[in-house]
Amino acid sequence: MLALVSFPRSGNTFFRNLLFELYGIESSTFHREPGRSLDENWATYPVVKTHLLPHELPQELQAAKVVYIIRDGRDALVSLAHHRKDIIEPGTNYYNNLLESIIAEEGSYFGGWSRNVAEWTARATIVIRYEDLINDPIKETEKLRAIMDLPPPREERLPSFKDLKFGKPQYGAGSGAQYDPGIQSKNFRKGKSGSWQEEMPLDLHRLFWLLHGAQMEKHHYLDGQVEIGSFLQPKKVLLEVSKLYTKGNDGIKQYLDDLIAGLQIFVRHFPNWRIDLYHQGQIAPILDTSIIQEFIEAHEQEDYESRLLRIKAQIKDTLPEKLYDRLSHYYRQGPFRRLLAWYRSRVKQQQFKERNEAMRQRLASYHLIHLPLPQHYHILAEVKVPKLVTVHDITHLLFPQFHTAHNIQLSEDGFRQSRADSAFYISISEASRRDAQAAYGIPDDHFRTIYEGVSGRFSKKHQEVPFAATRAKYGLPENGLFLMSLSTIEPRKNILQMIEAFRQMKRDHPEVEAYFFVCGNKGWLSDEVYASEAAFKKEGIYFSGFIDQEDLPLFYAHAHALCYASHYEGFGLPLLEAMQSGTPVIYGNNSSMPEVVKAGGIGVEAQELNEISSAMYNLLTNRALHSELAKKAWEQANTFSLNKSAFHTLLYYEDIIAKSQG
Repeated sequence: MLALVSFPRSGNTFFRNLLFELYGIESSTFHREPGRSLDENWATYPVVKTHLLPHELPQELQAAKVVYIIRDGRDALVSLAHHRKDIIEPGTNYYNNLLESIIAEEGSYFGGWSRNVAEWTARATIVIRYEDLINDPIKETEKLRAIMDLPPPREERLPSFKDLKFGKPQYGAGSGAQYDPGIQSKNFRKGKSGSWQEEMPLDLHRLFWLLHGAQMEKHHYLDGQVEIGSFLQPKKVLLEVSKLYTKGNDGIKQYLDDLIAGLQIFVRHFPNWRIDLYHQGQIAPILDTSIIQEFIEAHEQEDYESRLLRIKAQIKDTLPEKLYDRLSHYYRQGPFRRLLAWYRSRVKQQQFKERNEAMRQRLASYHLIHLPLPQHYHILAEVKVPKLVTVHDITHLLFPQFHTAHNIQLSEDGFRQSRADSAFYISISEASRRDAQAAYGIPDDHFRTIYEGVSGRFSKKHQEVPFAATRAKYGLPENGLFLMSLSTIEPRKNILQMIEAFRQMKRDHPEVEAYFFVCGNKGWLSDEVYASEAAFKKEGIYFSGFIDQEDLPLFYAHAHALCYASHYEGFGLPLLEAMQSGTPVIYGNNSSMPEVVKAGGIGVEAQELNEISSAMYNLLTNRALHSELAKKAWEQANTFSLNKSAFHTLLYYEDIIAKSQG
């Protein structure tokens, strides 16, 4: 038995067809892919194709002689990214597929190109270069005479790549009832060398060479090498993470959590990059999750602010309700809150000043400090290190009525201090970048837009998971079509307007049977929304409260649509999460939302009740429209990626450090 091995998209199937046409040799395959069958008698074939690593082979193949086909890794991965986009998972994004295949995290993609090549070339009896195989197929296949008996080649049957693409090949298009010429034409895509030059973006080419350059050079793939630059020089970045330890969950906290997870992937590959997390005078390596957990446990101990909250709760429980409400009014309107905020700020400043000189020197040793929002700039403002600030929005200026005076002041102070320090900025959308630059005059060369990604835990596959028990868990009707909103219940999210739109839609179209689930924690200035909760329930409007993280993918996947007609969003992560779940969205036609959603939903004016109501009705009653928008929503969501977001952030770190040192 002969094992015919290669990394995917390296000419394995082409070689099988050559063996069949030139010598009449049939072959089978061995794989471990769920849902895909094997030939019942695969082990009786003289040649068995596989992409698996040596230790993954079954006993029948362990002693087989090995022919390994090696191809320029850039061409193989470009072809693999297209293969996934066109055949394996239609609608996925080419760039993100290529990025994932280059990284090959946790041994995915058959170990990754370098590992697959290294392990198999060390074991193979014969190694054939794909580029030589394309140029002279008979010469390369004749090399097998050294290890197996071959009849004279039937040269008149030598297939061209065009024959395989448009003819009816023995392998690569299915067989019998499974024959599919559409898949065949995509399987045999180009069949040439060097296509990476047209299809591999420069940033990914550089990443490829950083990760796979050693094996490329070892096997003499030297054309088109890319300049590595300063990427592999030692670098130290400090990421301020106190937002992780606030109660509840919001978009900024999710951004930070996702960024850490993405950066961890690259730090594992590039140990010269030291990225540490900073919280209240404590520093932890980004890969040391045990220390991160210690941060959480330390934060959970009662501190200054938690004591204040406890005292406030005790006062509320002790005083009569009317007296407490009166005192609360004086507290909000009088100078007490401002004095408390001032005192809290003074406490934090004093805490920083009391840190010893060793800590200050340690902080000063970093090449860059990244602060995830302007409000936290004061925490490390005194450290004279280049700084990067993530700007999520400037709603404290555009919609001050939706913010406390304290938050507005913190935001303004953060922008003022960061501008004075000539800091650099990331915006999570073009809309946020335009707004921030217009408000603060930030120069273009100090600003970069890097979109957020979405977790892989959101998927269309959850549409097949039973959902009735989860609905019951939150006190919701166990069956029936539903729309949903998801956010903290606060004025900026426009929840009351969406509720009214749903009520109007039901009044105008009583034949439509559907619910509206309002999901999320109660926020500030939300009493008006909750005042009519009992009456709303009679009209099919239910408040679920906070949705646990493990349940959220099911809600998105089973919802008929997400309603997110907010007044303003810096990005709108729930939109992306719903779209990744194959669910179309109704979104506010303002700020960042049109650029995030594009064709994956219906844009409405946040103040226009009729528009929101009409969009709800159309999605609930027009199956063709819903199906088309669901498809476009999923495809649009796949243009975003946590890996891409982290990778582009790392590249920005590199650029900032280079500018600061230059």
